[in-house]
Formats: sequence, C-alpha cells, structure tokens
Amino acid sequence: MNTKSGKLATTILIVDDSDTDCVMYSRYLNSDVTTQYHILEAGTVKDALEIWQTHHNEIDVVLVDYNLPDGDGLELLEAVGKDCSAAKVPVIIIIAQENESIATSAIEKGAMDYLVKKDITKFSLCHSIHRLSEITTLKHKHQEAIKAIAIQQAELYKSLQTINTSLEQKVADHIREITASEIKFRAIFNNTFQFIGLLTIDGILLEANQTALDFGGLQLEDVINLPFWEISWWNISSETQDRLKQAIACAAQGEFIRYEVDVLGAGGQIITIDFSLRPLKNQLGEVIMLIPEGRDISDNKRIERERKEIEEALKESQQRYATLVASAPVGIYRTDAQGNCLYVNNQWCENTGLTSEEALGTGWQKALHPEDLNIIGNQWHHLVQTGETFSLEYRFQKPDGGVIWVFGQAVPEKDAEGTITGYVGTITNITDRKLAEEALLTSEQLYRTLVDNFPNGVVVLFDHDLRYLLVGGAGLTKIGLNHEEMEGKTVWEIFPPDVAEECAINFWQTLSGKNVIAEIPYADYLYLGHHIPVRDDQGNVIAGILMTQDITERKKAEESLRDSEERFRQFAENSRSVMLLRQLDSGELLYVNPAYEQIWGLTCESLHENPNSWMDCLHPDDRERIDVAYQETAGQGFLTHIPHPPVSQSVISDF
Repeated sequence: MNTKSGKLATTILIVDDSDTDCVMYSRYLNSDVTTQYHILEAGTVKDALEIWQTHHNEIDVVLVDYNLPDGDGLELLEAVGKDCSAAKVPVIIIIAQENESIATSAIEKGAMDYLVKKDITKFSLCHSIHRLSEITTLKHKHQEAIKAIAIQQAELYKSLQTINTSLEQKVADHIREITASEIKFRAIFNNTFQFIGLLTIDGILLEANQTALDFGGLQLEDVINLPFWEISWWNISSETQDRLKQAIACAAQGEFIRYEVDVLGAGGQIITIDFSLRPLKNQLGEVIMLIPEGRDISDNKRIERERKEIEEALKESQQRYATLVASAPVGIYRTDAQGNCLYVNNQWCENTGLTSEEALGTGWQKALHPEDLNIIGNQWHHLVQTGETFSLEYRFQKPDGGVIWVFGQAVPEKDAEGTITGYVGTITNITDRKLAEEALLTSEQLYRTLVDNFPNGVVVLFDHDLRYLLVGGAGLTKIGLNHEEMEGKTVWEIFPPDVAEECAINFWQTLSGKNVIAEIPYADYLYLGHHIPVRDDQGNVIAGILMTQDITERKKAEESLRDSEERFRQFAENSRSVMLLRQLDSGELLYVNPAYEQIWGLTCESLHENPNSWMDCLHPDDRERIDVAYQETAGQGFLTHIPHPPVSQSVISDF
C-alpha cells in the first residue's frame, strides 16, 4: 500500500524491553526514504500477544528481541505461529550476539531472518525488512494466482499446489541457506584475527570486521561511508595516508598491493601490519570493489629485531671474549671431555714456558711440577666425577728450571642436554704472593719472637675497639697474664673496671694520634708505658702500640737516693766543716755548705761564680802541693792553713 507521499506503508510490531533500542529502531525506520512505517511497540511477550490479537490483520512485519523479561522471542514466535494468519507475517529475531544454535532454532520455528543487535545499522535493518516484505509480497501474489487458477481450472489444482509447495520449499530452503551462509560469513568475518574490510574503487569503506573495529576502538556506524584513509587507523602520519591513497588508486586498476605499514589503534597503540589490497572483479573482469586486509606482524618484527640485536650482541661478545682472552693477565685454557688441551692463550704460555703447539693434547702436563702431579691428578679426577669447580694452588716448572706458583680453576662445559663436552680453566701467577707469604710468615715469627721475649715488661697492639690484637713480653707471667687469654679481647674483658678505664683513656688519646707516656700501677708493680700510634701509608691511625717497662725497683732506688740526699743535706747544712761537691769532668760546682762562708769569709755565690776561687785563700806554701794532691786524690781529705782570721786549721773534703 502506498501513501500520499508515494512511500510504501508498512505496519511493524517491535517487541523489545529496551526503550533506547526501540527509539533507535524507530529512528532507523523513519529515515527510510522508500517506506513509511506505522510502529507498534511492546516490552514483553504478554503485551506483544495482546497487540497481536487486536492488530494481527494490520501487522506486516514483527521485529522481536530474543531476550524478554517474561520469556524469549521464540515463545512469541510459537504463539504467533499457532494463528493461521500468522504464516503471512514475516518475523525477524534480534539476538545479542552471534549464536548459530539460536538462529537456526528461530528459522526452524518460522522466523524469516535474524539480526545481531550490536551489528544493526539503518541499512541492515531496512534492508532486511524490505527483503522480507518483497518475499511476503511474492508469496501473497503467488497465493492469489493459485486461487485464480483454482477457480478457473480446478483440475489443475493439485498440480499447481504441488508446484507451489515445491516453490515454497525452495524459497524457504534458499532463505535458510542465505541466512545460514550469512551467519557463517559474519562469524568468520568478525572473528578472524586479521583486519578485513570492503571498499569501493574510490576508497570508501563499506564494511569492516569486528577485529579491525575493536583495535581502533571504533563502532561500525562511525566509519561506514568514510574515505578509508581518513579513519583513525591511518592517522599516524600524512605520509602513511598519502601512500594508502596511491595504493587504492593502483588497486582500482586491478593491481594487487602489499606492503608493511604501522597503524594506530585505541589508546595510541601502534602496531605493524602486513597490509594488502585485493581487487574484486565481476565476470567481465572489471574491478567493482576492493578488499583491504591487515595481519598484525608486530611480534614477528619484534622477534626479528631482537634476533638481530642478539646476533649483534653475540658478535660483539665474541669479539670482546677473543680480545679478553688474548690480553687477559691470567692464563686461559680449554680441554675436551678427556682433558686433552684444545687451546691456551699467550699468558698461559708465558707462565709455563711452553708454546701453544707444545701444550696441545696432553703436552700441557710436561709443565707441571713433579711434586704436584699427584695432587693435581686427584683434584682433576674429582672434577670429572662430580662436576664441581677445580680449585687448587700448584706449581709449574719451566724448561729452564724456573718454578712459578699458580692458582688454577676449571669448570665443566655442558651442552643443551647437560652432557659435559669439555673444561675451561684459568691459571693466575701467584709466585710473588707466595714469596710475600713466606716473607710475612718469617717476619711474623721474628716479630712474635721479639714480642714474646720483650724484656722487663709487656708490649701490646690494640685496635679502635680497644681490642688486643697482639700481646707478648717477659713481664706477662709475673702479673698472672698470658697472650692466649688476652688476644682478641678488649680491655674491659681483661681488667677490672677502674683499671680498664685508666687504660682506655690512654688508648683513646693514642688512637687520636698522640704519643702518650704514663706510669701505670698494676698489682704490686709500677710500669712506665709508651703509647705510640700506628699509621698506614696515608697517615691514618689504624692501631696503637703500648710498650711497658717494669720500673718498680728503679722507683724504689730513686726514693732511696732522695732519702740519702736529704740526710746528706741535713748533715752538710749543720756541719762546721766545709763541704764541696763538684763535677769531676767539667769542674762544675754542684754544692757548697754554709760553713764555707764562715771559714773562708767568702760568699757561696762567689764560689759558684768561680769554683776555683777557694784556692786563692790557701797558704802560699801549700798551694802547689794541694793543687797536685787535689788533682791526684780528688775525693780524699787533706790539711791546709788558711791565712784569714780567725787563723785555724780545717779539714777540707772534696766530694
């Protein structure tokens, strides 16, 4: 039926509980330029059946959602199918996503078509309705023709009925085949891993599969009927778009195009695809459409790039390894699984005195020191049996008789299956270290001997923790100590708190860089301690040394001497005899008692100024004799006359 505007009039029942979807379907239908739709809407199976009961003669098409609140679309399809007049009304089932089982079941129960909700566009919806309307119209016309023929020629009724039934079956089969084919095509088209589309020869996009749309974060309606190069996939650069335009122009002339290109996806994702444009031709060989395809090869490109990087790194590593081996300061060698030498570097040859040719095979064994053959053989056998690292200090004897010490190491080489294929080892010349160790051992023995025999005292070495590192000396035993108990312990672990604190004060001053001399009382003894900082090559204090001497007896002697001097002073001060004390070698006057002033009549200060002035007062007859006697018998007494009033005789003693 046509309207005044010339459009076909069609009544459609839309059964869908989504208001949004109903509005969208209505908008799509109202935009149809060829058909004017009268739209009836229902949200449930129940409402739809009520509308059907009152308007089934007016309804031309039923569009029903498979998922409804009180049932599914198939229930409505079955209910409508029970009405004899319903067979004339085409039913389109809407499903949420591709489901061949539901689609097939719907077709079998009388649905003439199905649509996937997310793929519905204005074009696909109107196209489906037009196609079904045409089929329905054909059916109606055919049925009317059958009725006319039946009236005119009843005898041909059965034959026509058979033909009609066959035709209907073929039409239904064809529809099912088309529908099933379209279902399969859609399933393949939208679920393939590759990006696929359909273009006009001018590059306008007609179709794009879901894989391509998902990658770009796009909807089909956003890109349909747009120039292919304007879609966001190609917005990565203007050069990319220009190249695509040129490729489309060439493909429109029948040329197959293929190249690798970077494309832009959702969120700024960039991938590399193997892109192609294939011309689609009609029977006359004319290009009517273009099929663009793209296969993601980013992983392949990444793998290829990584492979090249690995190869380059391996090449550089091999070059570095060759340089390292050639210039390494240690000897390097390789053997097979049986221990036959395959390679030695120059340093190995310098250490052993053999050439690389002489070392090959078992020749390397000639350089081993005879005394070390057994231990090396045992260690190598252990390496072969256990796979553990060979690690040993041993000697080589050069052809000229020279001996060197080396530290040798070796590890097994294994293949992918874990089988030992050979061994790689190094030898490091440690001759200087060995000589130094021997010298150090000798030095330590000498130093220990010196420390242990340090006379009349103790010597210790202490660190910044005030821990004794070395202790010795002949004076240890008499105070009840020994170096075994002291070494490794701190002052607080050895001595009582008060003694330890006194020691710590001197130790800390020493570790600050000061030389400290102090008297140290301990037990019944008195020691004179010399604290000396120990510095490294940079002048940093790294430890301290304390050397003590037992001064107990010396202190007692000094006290005794002081007592004796005091007694002498008391005696001399009160004596009426003159007493002089002079240094024999220098003649320096050390002491003169007060009696000198009384007997000589001179001051003691004048005698200190001129120690020989006392001889000026001697009797002339006695001077020469006294001078000779003084020189010969210094320290002994002698007689003289002093011509100074009062005249008297005095005994002069010289000390």
